[in-house]
Amino acid sequence: MKNDYNHKLKSQFNNAKLISQKIYYQNLYSKISDCFKQSDKILEIGAGAGISQIFLSTYLIDRTDFLSWDDEVSVKGGIDAENLPFENDSYDIVFGVDILHHLNSPVVALNEVSRVLRQGGLAVFIEPYVSPLSYGVYKLFHDEQTSYRYNLQRSFETFDPRQGDQGLTKALFCSKSGKKMISEEVIAVSNIQIDYMHPFSFFATGGLTKPINTGNMLIKVLLKMESYMPVFLLKVLGSRIRIVIKFKK
Repeated sequence: MKNDYNHKLKSQFNNAKLISQKIYYQNLYSKISDCFKQSDKILEIGAGAGISQIFLSTYLIDRTDFLSWDDEVSVKGGIDAENLPFENDSYDIVFGVDILHHLNSPVVALNEVSRVLRQGGLAVFIEPYVSPLSYGVYKLFHDEQTSYRYNLQRSFETFDPRQGDQGLTKALFCSKSGKKMISEEVIAVSNIQIDYMHPFSFFATGGLTKPINTGNMLIKVLLKMESYMPVFLLKVLGSRIRIVIKFKK
């Protein structure tokens, strides 16, 4: 089963090169690289088959993933985000795309991220966002569980990178109970910035697993339109969030 999941992630890597997908993911990864400096030492957790190397090729990034990979994938496998094998104060930036909602304990992972970051370091994550609009689309078409109101006390019996719930990150970063949990259990958080994104463009691509030939012009138009949308609309319609965490250390 895990080999099947590895194959799925390799297929997603290839699909990211399709024109509609590439235009969308160039925009998505620019939301991450906006936080980078060229001199930064950068760690990616949950890198999968290494899609970020397509879009962040000019940065020196240590790409890691929980799954084991063969030599043809430039990602160091067997790395548990909840128990990172790196020394304290090793990195300037830690980032991940669609990883936190797959973890058994994202709070534990955030503490590990805090530990390996240097003073003034940032953590940047792109995650699903379950809005009134995106909930129905995720529920109907996505193969992961989608909860509109996720129970933050829930934990998985055994960790499996294939499991996940799209609603986890909204509950953790956008609800009162989630914010309280972070303030009480995550070390040295100074500030968290949330940006709501992509109400239409992400779904128009069909996603990396089942891409559709939408056409590059439509994706460009949707991305442009979304860039002018006010926050209150993105909050109701968005499908993803960018989470930027600054630590006091």
